[in-house]
Amino acid sequence: MAYNGKASKQQAKIAAYVLSYEFGATQSSIAQVFNTSQSVISQWIKEVTYQKKIGDLEGQIDKAMELVQELSKQLQIESKRLD
Repeated sequence: MAYNGKASKQQAKIAAYVLSYEFGATQSSIAQVFNTSQSVISQWIKEVTYQKKIGDLEGQIDKAMELVQELSKQLQIESKRLD
């Protein structure tokens, strides 16, 4: 059965990641479903892995902000962030 192309490319990349890591599908079998090469699937999985790591780090930074704000007050410094 081949992929019908209805999802966005980002959704396809995430699906490839989940099929690989959560379901144990091989990159070759995922490539067959998406009608592409194993190397493309490998790249998609790497991209999603990096995006996930970045997202996890952003979450950790957000969680640390209360402590950072308290420490910045003790140091009597202000954030240089413009956002």
